[in-house]
Amino acid sequence: MPVRWLHLSDIHESKRDGHLRRRMYANILEEVKRQNPPDLVFLTGDLAFAGKESEYLSLECDFIAPLKELLPRETPIFMVPGNHDLDRERSTNPRAWFEKPGEAERFQSTGDQGAIFRKDVLLPRFAAYSAFDRRTSAWGSAWLESEAGSVSWSQKIGSTQVAVVGLNTAWLSHDDHDWGKLTPGRQMIDAALSAADKANPDLLFVLGHHPIEALVGDGDDSDGQRFRERLKQKKAIYLHGHRHATATGRIGYEARSALTIQAPSAYQAHDKPRWRNGLIWAEARPAEGRAVLEPRIWNEETSEYNWDIGAGYEADQIKGQQAFAVALPGSAPPVSVETPMFAAPEGWEIVDGADIQKIRADPPSREMMAAFFDGFNPTWRLALAENVKPRAIMERLTARLRVAHGGASRPIVLLLSGAGGEGKSTAVLQTAADLLCASDQHWICLHRHAAFATAPQDFLANLPIRSGVAWLIAADDADNIGEALILALKSLGPRTDVHLLLAARDSEWQAKHLAPGRWAQVADFHVETLRGLSLPDARRIVEGWAAWGDDAMGKLKGSDVETASKTLVGLAYDLAARPQEGALLGALLGARHGDDMRGHVRKLLLGLSPEPVVGKRSLRDIYVMVAAMHAENQLYLTHAVLAGAAGCEVNELEAKALRVLRREAMLDAGDTYVLTRHRRIAEEACAVLREENYDIDQWYPVLARTALRRSLAGLPTPEIGAWRIELPEYFVGEEGRWPVAREIAKALYEAAPADVHRAAVYSSILRRTGCPALAMRMLRDRIGKLPVDRGLFYEWSSVAGAIGEAGIDAWSAGKSLADDKELLSPKQCKLSLSGAAAAFRSLFKMQADRRFLVAEVACGRLGMALDERDDKATRIFEGSIRLGVHHGVPKLSSEVLVDAIRSAVVLGSYEIEAREDQAFFEDAFGDPENFSYRQLLELTRAG
Repeated sequence: MPVRWLHLSDIHESKRDGHLRRRMYANILEEVKRQNPPDLVFLTGDLAFAGKESEYLSLECDFIAPLKELLPRETPIFMVPGNHDLDRERSTNPRAWFEKPGEAERFQSTGDQGAIFRKDVLLPRFAAYSAFDRRTSAWGSAWLESEAGSVSWSQKIGSTQVAVVGLNTAWLSHDDHDWGKLTPGRQMIDAALSAADKANPDLLFVLGHHPIEALVGDGDDSDGQRFRERLKQKKAIYLHGHRHATATGRIGYEARSALTIQAPSAYQAHDKPRWRNGLIWAEARPAEGRAVLEPRIWNEETSEYNWDIGAGYEADQIKGQQAFAVALPGSAPPVSVETPMFAAPEGWEIVDGADIQKIRADPPSREMMAAFFDGFNPTWRLALAENVKPRAIMERLTARLRVAHGGASRPIVLLLSGAGGEGKSTAVLQTAADLLCASDQHWICLHRHAAFATAPQDFLANLPIRSGVAWLIAADDADNIGEALILALKSLGPRTDVHLLLAARDSEWQAKHLAPGRWAQVADFHVETLRGLSLPDARRIVEGWAAWGDDAMGKLKGSDVETASKTLVGLAYDLAARPQEGALLGALLGARHGDDMRGHVRKLLLGLSPEPVVGKRSLRDIYVMVAAMHAENQLYLTHAVLAGAAGCEVNELEAKALRVLRREAMLDAGDTYVLTRHRRIAEEACAVLREENYDIDQWYPVLARTALRRSLAGLPTPEIGAWRIELPEYFVGEEGRWPVAREIAKALYEAAPADVHRAAVYSSILRRTGCPALAMRMLRDRIGKLPVDRGLFYEWSSVAGAIGEAGIDAWSAGKSLADDKELLSPKQCKLSLSGAAAAFRSLFKMQADRRFLVAEVACGRLGMALDERDDKATRIFEGSIRLGVHHGVPKLSSEVLVDAIRSAVVLGSYEIEAREDQAFFEDAFGDPENFSYRQLLELTRAG
């Protein structure tokens, strides 16, 4: 006979949203009226918001009592507490004593001592909840105060013997950092399950508030894995809440399995897209070996509960019904049990424990190992070579995945993140090998051996299902398939025998916008960051070097392990502050090659052919473009821009150049940006080439021009801001590199000669790098050949001021402020007023004409009236105002101040009356007598 139940969770009763909350309770009651009555009702925690007695009294009056009136008299209501069901005002940190010897055992105990201890230390926090539970639930006991610390109930419903177990997963709840630190108590779990066993149930429900994952910690005292195994042994249905969303998951395989069902929040917020209130109707059909789930979600638009179609997998939907079917514990999953053949996608390989043994039986040569220690991209043979000891992070990765084998409620995705050269690739291979060779678990690995291999949407769903076997999907540089993996996981259906181990540079992962929230609907996502080097890890590395002989030890030959390890750690510490650079690889290179690092890099460069391999570019040219950018920490060179600079397509660049350079351990394998293996290598490569008089700086303008042309052609160039602004400004900030800044600015200008902004930027960089006269010639040459705007006239005034042409400075600054079809923005107004103030001050010093002084003061007072923030302009304005005070310039109206500026611009233009190029400037700027400043007046009045 089917057993039907209603599952509610996370009601969060409080005074907040008073009448809206009452209305939601009424909506739930209406839903109960419309449905067939349940045999059981489950409330899985967070029934109140702050564990206050007043909250439980309100909940009882407004919801529980009316609900009982609607239900058949024999329908029991069972509940357990959540982390909001404790009164935190009565709380000390329960985990503070849990770590003390003996205290954890006292808490766990199901005897007198345990009950007394929990009553004295923990139960005061649950006092209001406990009283509510005794009044309203069907448990029939003050179970939180009992020796068992848990509770069980059993009864026959029709022909089905049902048992229900209640656990308090919130015993140790304290703050927002509870995850992984909670337990319902291992002895309390066993006590309740043993009591339920006596009824020999056909159907066993276990109630808790938190998902199992919240109970799995890193320490030996973690009870999460034990709890998971108990659920599998008892073929239990674990009902919980906490995450405010509907979800189901299968733990284990067929005869040894459990089912988890997560309820949404019954009331979290009113009419908020992020928080969708809901509930679950469900029915167990033991004769069919399945449960039918009807998740419901509140629709504020239609004011009714709708089927929550997103709460399950499409493959589980029952044809013609708004419901999902899932296998009951101990029953086969509703998918094919065995797929006879599986072909790995192109660029992927299937690896099992036997393959690992064969790889280990064929060790690499000493020369190969020396190259590996210098940063050669790892392969299975290199990573698993004898005496290459795994770092500590491998143990953490392996432990997480071992817990997932046969015991995860959904796929696990582990991302190993960090800078390039931190050892991520090696750690992935070593972790996979450790799992594949485990004697107590059976894993098969699908490994991506080609950096650019794709991930077809159905490739995970097509993996064979084999009893007791879990699949590990291992992929390095996983940022380039992150989106595809999310889609593949969505297509996986209810399977929980597939888990992912990924590695990626953190910068490239972020560039692809693969935030943890993107994975939440399809998997449990965790990030492990590999950064820096500990002394124990350094010892493992050095012991590996020593085992491979003097060639592997390099400059550390003859050093004992402890000395060499401390040297390695010291180098890693020095490098750790460099962003996006792997401290490990930098330290390895420094320790092994010492002061001869440049000689090592020189050998690598000499091995690069000078003959063209793509277009007119040689391998050396391609490598130098990459090294030049990386050495200056400009980390945004993409494959597309590099291919454009080389005069070829990306595929040709990859096949003929990048693949070769990676094979020589000279390039990183990242997909988003092209980088050398390490910035230290890039710096030394540039130094070697400069010693040979190779012009490295020639490539910066070539790359910048290529990027801009791609952008202008409408091709995707998300880094265009860095090429247009960051790159030239970087070299402006290095006085010895000013010629490079000028060449980059020129290349960008020549790529878009009709772009007035590019002309202004080119002029600005010429001016700021000691060539204002050249800037003036460029501006004079371009006038009439490109559209002009206020920004260009402002730049012209700055150039004129830099070469001592105060009259042209005032005239062009006035033009940048004058009325025109282009509106005067507050930002431009403030810039132009600061430029005009400097021009008028120069003219006052030259001529001692008080009208220029008054005009400068006018610029200061009008500029300070603007809200636009510009610290440099503000300092100029404050200085002008102080000068006015010193010279007794009175306070004047805005109209008089604007008129003072107009007059000074006209006077300034007289400075070039006798020059032969006067007509040129009149054509360029217009007659200052005709300038109008209505917009300036309106802006400064408004300010």
